[in-house]
Amino acid sequence: FERFIYPRRHKKDYYVHVINKAIQHLEAHKLESNFLFLHFFDTHSPFRPSGYLKNSLLSNERFCNCYDHGCKEGFDNYNFFIKDERIAKLKEVDIALSTFYSYMQSQAWFSDATIVLTADHGITERIKNKPLLLQDRVRIPLMVNDPSLSKRKCDLYIEGSVDLMPSILSSAEIHSPSDIDGQKWPFLGGQKRSQVFSEALHINTYQASIRDKKNCYHFKCPFNQQTREVFYKEKGQIVAYRRTDGRDIENDIDISSQDEGQILSKFYKYISS
Repeated sequence: FERFIYPRRHKKDYYVHVINKAIQHLEAHKLESNFLFLHFFDTHSPFRPSGYLKNSLLSNERFCNCYDHGCKEGFDNYNFFIKDERIAKLKEVDIALSTFYSYMQSQAWFSDATIVLTADHGITERIKNKPLLLQDRVRIPLMVNDPSLSKRKCDLYIEGSVDLMPSILSSAEIHSPSDIDGQKWPFLGGQKRSQVFSEALHINTYQASIRDKKNCYHFKCPFNQQTREVFYKEKGQIVAYRRTDGRDIENDIDISSQDEGQILSKFYKYISS
């Protein structure tokens, strides 16, 4: 990157303000080719809307610092308030992104531009006695505007952040390294997957999930954040869900010892690679 701008996040300062800097950058370099990567933390917890819009976007029933209270006391009593703040924050970010997109639409280079909007994970609320990588946490937005693509909606297995780099390189007609896990998106000509793998390494726990058309499996074991060591042999019981019409049915199903061995071999195949 020729320019790297990092604004520290304060209670009254939000990353979405960088959009104005991005517009100024593109205006100053409008006769050159550009690659911009904008990272917004605003939609991450605690979600509080900023500025003047806060009073009108939130519902009349509100609870200040509800996410902090939920972290300490459990989210069951705060889910309504957290969802309210999250929706308000998304509206605020949508307004800012709309301004940015409108600017780009007015430029001569827009018809030759590729624009990607995505995220690293879905909702953050923890549900008691449920695996971390539930479907609403791993399903993420992925919107791609590219002159070579027709307008359509795809329901495919895509490994979010992992597939992002090779897909951007492919769109830019740049060769992708062979020693990475990701692959370009199927709608750009990449190979379709029959299943999708997700994983999280957070504090003292490693968790992973595999989803295919019929089932979803959750794996869990201890993890040392200091040494980055994953203790696979100390695994917990695999949790399995059935899947119908692309959705997880979050009722545990029994797994035979033979099936468990086959499922574990799938996890170890992903983990070892």
